[in-house]
Amino acid sequence: MADIMDEVWGAVPADSMDYPNAVICLNIAHMGRMISGSKADYARKHPQNIVVFNANVLVDGKKVWYGDLDVTKDEKKLQKCADTIGKNLYILPEMAARFDKENKPDMTRTVKVFTPTQAV
Repeated sequence: MADIMDEVWGAVPADSMDYPNAVICLNIAHMGRMISGSKADYARKHPQNIVVFNANVLVDGKKVWYGDLDVTKDEKKLQKCADTIGKNLYILPEMAARFDKENKPDMTRTVKVFTPTQAV
């Protein structure tokens, strides 16, 4: 992963808040990702999946990425991100970490937590 990170981002220090963002962008997608033009259609086609439109991904209580996530489909990639970063990734819905909650996210609304399981 470090070689890819160096090629794409340059050297991003692991203790930088840009590091989790870089890891997520390389493994999931760019910030602001849209998984469908229609939320209703996507939800109808994937009724068993945990889908969070306009999700917020937090590390150490700070937002490091936002965009649409199909947590079910992206689960392995999200786990890889947590393993690479070495910290918990918290998936929150849009309104739990936007506007007046930007600096104090409502962690009680966490949809899923990915805990690092291995050192990479």
